[in-house]
This record gives sequence, C-alpha cells and structure tokens, in this order.
Amino acid sequence: MRQQSSPKHHKKEVWNLGGTLNELSTPSMVLDNQVIASQNFPPHYDGRSRIKRGGCAVKAAGQSFAQNVWGLFHFRDTGGNLRWIVITSKKILISDITDFDSYSQLYYQETVRDAPFKPVTFESGRPIIVGFDKNLYIDTETPASPAAYQLGIDKPSSAPSVAVGAAGNLTGDFKYLITYYKSGNFPYESNPSVESDVVSPSSQKVDLTNIPVSSDPQVDKKRIYRTKANGAIFYWLADIANATTSYEDNIADDSLGDEVSYDRYKPPKAEDVEVWDGRVWFLVPSENRIYYTNPGEEAERGNLNFLLVEDREPERITGMKVFGENLYVFKESNSMFRINKIGDSYYEVEKLPFRTGCDARASIAATDDLLIWKSKKGIELYNGNRVLMPRFSRFIDRTFKGIRKDKALFYFGEINDKTNQYWLTFAESGQSLPNKVIVFDLVTNAFDVFSFYNKFLCFANVIDDSSNNLWLAGATDFKIYDISGAYYSDAGQAITSYFQTRYFPVGTDEGVWNILHKLLVKFILKNDGATKKHLKLEIFVNNESTAALTHNFQGNDVSDDLRNEVLRVINTGVKGAYMSFKFSNNEVLVGRLKVMGFEGYFQERILKRDIYGS
Repeated sequence: MRQQSSPKHHKKEVWNLGGTLNELSTPSMVLDNQVIASQNFPPHYDGRSRIKRGGCAVKAAGQSFAQNVWGLFHFRDTGGNLRWIVITSKKILISDITDFDSYSQLYYQETVRDAPFKPVTFESGRPIIVGFDKNLYIDTETPASPAAYQLGIDKPSSAPSVAVGAAGNLTGDFKYLITYYKSGNFPYESNPSVESDVVSPSSQKVDLTNIPVSSDPQVDKKRIYRTKANGAIFYWLADIANATTSYEDNIADDSLGDEVSYDRYKPPKAEDVEVWDGRVWFLVPSENRIYYTNPGEEAERGNLNFLLVEDREPERITGMKVFGENLYVFKESNSMFRINKIGDSYYEVEKLPFRTGCDARASIAATDDLLIWKSKKGIELYNGNRVLMPRFSRFIDRTFKGIRKDKALFYFGEINDKTNQYWLTFAESGQSLPNKVIVFDLVTNAFDVFSFYNKFLCFANVIDDSSNNLWLAGATDFKIYDISGAYYSDAGQAITSYFQTRYFPVGTDEGVWNILHKLLVKFILKNDGATKKHLKLEIFVNNESTAALTHNFQGNDVSDDLRNEVLRVINTGVKGAYMSFKFSNNEVLVGRLKVMGFEGYFQERILKRDIYGS
C-alpha cells in the first residue's frame, strides 16, 4: 500500500512592489520588482511599495472657459505683477495671479485651433504665442490694460503723394517713403512702403499728402524717410502720429537721421516657437524652414534669416526645443538636427547620427540634463551625447500599440518640477482627444499610466500668489485643475486604480496542488467614519484571464494614516506553478492608499487533494 506524502509548507514573501510597468507577452519573465499592469497606482518614493495616485481639484471653481484648455502659464509683466495666461481653442485670456476666478479676454478668433501650446517669453517677460491665425505677443507695458497684438507690422500699402509747396530750404530731386512704427519701451518698425514719385522743389518746401494710416492697433506712429538732393538712399526725416495724413517738409539734408532698413520683415505664421541666442525662432513645417529674428528683436527679421532643414528627406520638420547651448530640431520619423552657432551671427544645421524622430510636437520637454520626447518607438531621451531608450520602452508594447499615432499632434509632454516626472498625454484607440497620461519618473525610471476622470490636454508648472509651486492641468471639460495638493479624488469623483504583480512561482514542481493557506497583506487605507473602505484582491493562476479568487480587505478606523497590517486566512486550493496578485480600489478616499507587500503561506500536497484550512 502506497504511503501518502506529508504536506510541505512554504512561505512566499513579496514586499518589493515598486519598479516600472512591464507588459510582456510572457508575464512570468518580468523581474521581481516589476508589475505587468497598472493604472493610477505608481511606485511609492521608497521604491518598494505602490501608492494610489493623488487626485485633483478645480482651480478656478467659478470659471468655465467654454472651450478645451490647450495651454496655461504664468509670467511677470513689466510692472512686476505675476499674471496667468490661459489658451483655449479660440481664446487667449489673462488673469491677475491673485484672482484666478476672474479673466479678461485678450484675443479671439473664429477658427477652432485644437492643438496644445507651450509658452515662451522674450526679454523683459514678453510672452509670444503662435498657432493662432497670426503670431501674437502679450503687451503689458500698461499693466492695467494688457493686450495681444500681431507679432510684427505689415508694411504700408502705398507711398504718400508729394508736391512742391511754399518757399523753403529744399532744392533738387527728392523721393519719400514711410514705415509704420510702434513706440514705447519695446519699439519696432515695419519695412518701408514703395517709393513716392520724384518731386523737384527749387528753394521750396515739399507737401506730403495721402499718407496711409495703419489699421494695426499697436501702431501709434509713422516714420517718414527722404533722399538727400538728387540721391537714392533714404534717411529718417520725421515721426508723425498714425492718424496724421499730411506733412510739410522743410528739413535740410544735413539734418536727416539714420538710413532706412529693408530687413524688418514680419515673422511668418508658425506652428512652434523658441527663444535662443537672443532671437525668436519660428518653425514653419510646410516649408521645412526655421525663421529667426534680428538680434535682440522679437518681431523684426532679415530677409535671409532662415534655415532650411531638408537634408534630402521628404518628411517635414515636426518640432524644436532649446537644450543646453543649442537648438534641436526633429522630423517625424528618422531625423534629429542640432543648430550650431558660427561666429556672431551665422548658424549651421547639423544632422545627428541617430535614427530617431518626433511625431508629437508638444511632447518635447527638457531638464538641465535631458531632452525628452515621444517618437513612434515610444519615449526617448537625449543626454547631449547619445539617444537613450528608457529600460521599460521595449517591454510596453501593449501600451504604445494602443496609442493613436494619427492624433500625435494633440499630445502634450512636460516635466513636473514637483516630482521630477515626465507627463505625456495620449489618446487610446477610439478616442479623438487625449484621455490618459503616461508618467515616467526620471529618478527611478518607473513608468505608469494615469487615467483622470477629467481628461487632461496640457500641464504647467506655475506659481500662485503665495509663491507655492503648483502643477496644473487644462481639461476637455473647459476647466483648470490643480494636481499638486493632497487630494484623494478627482474633484469628488472616484479614482479607478489597480496594479497586478508579475506571475511568481508558488511551488517547486510543475503541477503541484498548492493550497494558499494564509495571506498577510500590509497596506494603509483609512475608513471614512462609518463608511468602510476596501482594498480588493484578485488572484490569477497560470496566466489565466479570470481570477481564481477575489477578496476584499477592509480599511481601518484610525484617526491618521498609520500603517495597517491586515491578516486574513483564506481557505482555497489552487493548482498551478505561477500566481499573480491584482490589487484595486475604485472608491472616493479620505486619505492615501498604499500597498507595502504581502506574505503568502502555501501547502504543497502531492496526492491528497482535498482542501482544508483553519
């Protein structure tokens, strides 16, 4: 008669739940400190446990912008005041930083521009905004009444009429032209009009009439230029008010001023903008060109101030970013370029030896040490010497295969300064706008997916009126949210969260009948008075899609977030070599939820397969 084998007992400890998200086709191959699925449950800063992500609260409780919020930032105006700027599908709005609920409209256009925006500011804090029907800048020279104006001035469409007048100082042949001029602390000027007819006074004055008037509200003056007697070069003669249409000239040649400039072209309508080397740079994908302004100017450029980024490739340029001492430019799939400065005022385009590109213009972000962007491969990094793929990239096929590549121009990536993480919005299959966020921790190399109840389109590091650093988001419900505080819901909505461990071996032999005899789970979960909160546990066996066991662990009625070690005895039998534990919580919480790990006590029974437990 065969003797029955005595059961063997063993304990399985899993206390390291940190690490990154690795979605492998063979989950049992994942390293011990990694998980195979996760949403809203990133690794804790201790690197060993996982914590439910923080929630958000509406920042401007009484404010709805009536359109998708695609950009927000703060800046200090010329009066030293901190201001908020909010950019929606049709509007640019401004608010004083002490009154986030009250906005005034700076600009409006009828055409919807659903695309994310990243701000830049030029010298003295002048914000520049592109992507609307014209390039714009925010003028705050009068802090009480800021305004948005076209960047650059269109030249006059005609020259003045000229005729000889009363007796005066002029003798010879003369011609005139005019420019439009914006005065103030930050002046700039248009290119000149066409030349007037020749007028030939003889000891006479010259009368100018029909001087054109600019309809641009930023133009407050006009400049008149004139040749010297019988000359061909135009010199400054006088400034007059924009509304003035006539002028009497009796100025001698030796009293004329500087020569007129023909290199005051308006920057072309651009899709992206950067400030580098004392100039503003404008990306025009349709031309594969980057235009740049004259030194120290934000609105005037020379006729030859552009770089062609073609390199015999049919793809258009898709984005650019300042990193370190250089400006970097991307094409969509396979090209990355560096703009190098040559001497005082010349530049060259250098193609870098990396097979990479960027298909999401607003995904490009930079730290002091890294340039980060989304490519068709995933998330890529550049450290100034070489392009790197984070260790998780080749393992997250399911996540990146589910991203809509045709919606990449909607995606927005930025560095969260509070947590040193890179946040990237993306749209899943079937979504027309971004509905989830990839969060990549630059310190731990951990990766997670966040899904917010209020779908976010953009992020910004801003400062409030108490000099607190905030991490804000613009959303598809036309509001702005604060995600930097200790919030445990998405503006009152429950956060759906889960993570699933790797499949780990629970026995020593294949096919052994393993009895999960006792389970000890360590976690933090605070009850809301009489309302019980729960941590749901599902146990999966041998890569099966349906859980073999579901159990709810209850929180604790403590007055603070003390650690709760919860012990449960589970009577069940599970046949298989591998198990995976999935933890989830879909409740509105009143404190943090943190899972530190678990201990499983197993029995191996070779012949006797009944199930028992205490």
